[in-house]
Amino acid sequence: MAASEPLLVVREAGVTDAEAIADLALELSYQIDASDVRHGQAGLATGHVVFVATTSERVIGWLHGFQSTSLLHGDRVEVAGLTIASDHQGHGVGTALVARLEQWAVGRGVAAVRVLSGSERSAAHRFYLARGYRNLKSEQVFIKSLRIE
Repeated sequence: MAASEPLLVVREAGVTDAEAIADLALELSYQIDASDVRHGQAGLATGHVVFVATTSERVIGWLHGFQSTSLLHGDRVEVAGLTIASDHQGHGVGTALVARLEQWAVGRGVAAVRVLSGSERSAAHRFYLARGYRNLKSEQVFIKSLRIE
């Protein structure tokens, strides 16, 4: 960030950050409101973390990560969501958030971070490649909605 820009702080998110997280999620076309974010934050299991990047003025980015275990791949941390305010992209905010998640992973004894990114998000692909991530493969994602009674 340029010297004239406010100091960037990365910290764990609190419930008071829910509205800012919801507003930023809109930049990725995710329709979620602050009450849904608060509900989601309250329900996060152990092994999940949400970081926010802030300036003195506002929350300008957030990242949700979680630790997972796979029989085939062992322990890893996964990025579940990363959003940076459009007026702060390209200023090191995403880099700071990802670096904080990587520190969190190492602190938990996890040696790999995995990111799934939609095929249409070419800027995100360039972002991760520039930070040492490798593109392992392309996948199709399937989902089936279940009726719960």
